[in-house]
Amino acid sequence: MSLLLETLKDISIVEKFNDNDWQTILSQARMANLSGRLACMLLDSQYQGTIPGFARWPLVSEQKVAQRQIQQAKCELHSLSRLLNQRCQRWVLLKGAAYIAHDLDVAKGRRFSDIDILVDKPSLKRVEFSLLGDGWQRTLVDDYDDRYYRQWMHEIPPLKHSETRTVLDVHHNILPLTNRDCPQPERFKTQKVELENVGDLLTLTPEDLVIHSACHLFTESEFHNGLRDLSDLDILLRHFGSMESDFVDRLKSRADVLGLKGYLELAFYYCNTLFDTPIRRTLKRPGLILDFSFRYIFTPNHKSSRTWKRHIAATILYWRGHMLRMPLKLLIPHLLRKSLSRLYQQKTA
Repeated sequence: MSLLLETLKDISIVEKFNDNDWQTILSQARMANLSGRLACMLLDSQYQGTIPGFARWPLVSEQKVAQRQIQQAKCELHSLSRLLNQRCQRWVLLKGAAYIAHDLDVAKGRRFSDIDILVDKPSLKRVEFSLLGDGWQRTLVDDYDDRYYRQWMHEIPPLKHSETRTVLDVHHNILPLTNRDCPQPERFKTQKVELENVGDLLTLTPEDLVIHSACHLFTESEFHNGLRDLSDLDILLRHFGSMESDFVDRLKSRADVLGLKGYLELAFYYCNTLFDTPIRRTLKRPGLILDFSFRYIFTPNHKSSRTWKRHIAATILYWRGHMLRMPLKLLIPHLLRKSLSRLYQQKTA
């Protein structure tokens, strides 16, 4: 188990850290995109006095950057609310933006690179053109990628704001249309939350918010933020579980209804196994190969934990993610096309 994961589980172990341990955990946190969360945990805890000077300043810096990101996200939500409330019957905040809107603990120190929203598919074209007329621009994708997004994926190509450089992902579903578990988006339940200086916003209900987070993580093909996203789930399950004792049972029932219980079971198992998340139910262990892969991929991509086993795990999960995304008859031509395109770009660079 990595030093970072041990610390996220039990912050009191920092009392025993030497200088090498501090250097290691700072590096691991950077590689896992968890520097902000680690900073907030440490600087807001009773153990902040144990932090040596050379480690304190990067932690303080990370905390300030994370706080600025939250403020920037709120400004973007204000602008989006002003625009989309006039153009769209329903638009829903997903993932990090939803955590901020609800002021959840999981938002503290969480670094993110984009804002995700969900809109009804019939409104998609109108929403896209409204955004393009309000300072958002299409990112540089070729004709093939643009067609791939629009025909097979659950979102349009990312948009970037011309001034703030914020990236916006506009979804019309939570899973690719070619995924056999792709749900009907209208079945997701939403709730209203009021954000100061912005007004009323829609997010998924707590159950659907957790289910979406589980689906997002356990259908990935690349796990640059894997440990961070698993940490998100741990914090969400602890938060909602502490508020309602039957939350986990309701969550399981809801995932059954949506046909997404497999992803939730993986979230339960690895949150409990790696973070000791309290889940009062029998947990289903995945098969041997999948279990091996997830245990090694949920480590920082850092020299202290970057073993040959992690490389094998990354390869297995890369192919698993792509095979979940689309059937082989579509996947093989797609990957062949992308590989040839990359080779051509390298030769002409």
